[in-house]
Amino acid sequence: TQKRRSRMSWSVWCVIISILAGLPFCLELTDLERMANQFVESYTNQLQSIVHNRVDYCDRSGRLGEMVAHARSEVLHQEKALDDLERALDNVTYNAIAIVGSSGVGKSQTASIMHERFPWPGNVQTLSWGATSSTDKRMERVESMLKNLAHCGRNLILIDNMTPADGDHVNTINEMIKNTHEIANASGQPKLKQLTIVYIFSLNRLLPDKAYDAQKEGLLTALKHTHVINYQMLEPDHLLDCIYREALLTGTNLTVAQIEEIIQAGDARNAGCKSVCAKVALYSKP
Repeated sequence: TQKRRSRMSWSVWCVIISILAGLPFCLELTDLERMANQFVESYTNQLQSIVHNRVDYCDRSGRLGEMVAHARSEVLHQEKALDDLERALDNVTYNAIAIVGSSGVGKSQTASIMHERFPWPGNVQTLSWGATSSTDKRMERVESMLKNLAHCGRNLILIDNMTPADGDHVNTINEMIKNTHEIANASGQPKLKQLTIVYIFSLNRLLPDKAYDAQKEGLLTALKHTHVINYQMLEPDHLLDCIYREALLTGTNLTVAQIEEIIQAGDARNAGCKSVCAKVALYSKP
């Protein structure tokens, strides 16, 4: 029995000595791995800086909210919504944002400006939700986009043409993002991929007021885990600003009679600025 205990003690000591002997080697491998990762990260940053002609191209410290400044002169009468959007983009804990409003109030225009002004153009991915045939196909597309996020800089996904009936799909997508371990969910994870996803919802203003309010409340309830930006309906007296802006963009000179005709035919509450764009385009033709 004593001999057996001696052999067991000797075996235990052999295991301990083997572990201690291998520890420096393991530590050395860990150091080498860390150095290799740092080298790849540095190389990628320098390469991207050269390709995009911008120093520290991969640096994430800039404000995403700066994009909103370019929308203020083009998106009319949505000052509060744009202020809220700017704050949400600057807060890295908000990686899911929903822009909600009726037709023609500037939602898609804001998304287009964000697409154009995002500091890392190659990291923007888009999906027109309503243009895809089925929910399964849409979710497959979202999964594909999440697999193609970049480590360099930040990532932006824009999902447009969603309706209140699609509110529950947002929770599914947000859960997919949460369960993707390569994506950071807070500012304390600088080495992970960083993503901001923006959903654009269009409300049906043609519904009676009570049905419209119920539609909106139902959507906001579904989006309780998403930061919501509300775009307000336009009023009839806002149409003149829409006309002037569209005329300026198209280089169209309108007479007073033409402006009055466009205002009379317009529908600010149901169609926003969209109700005047086609009319101004008619007068812009030679």
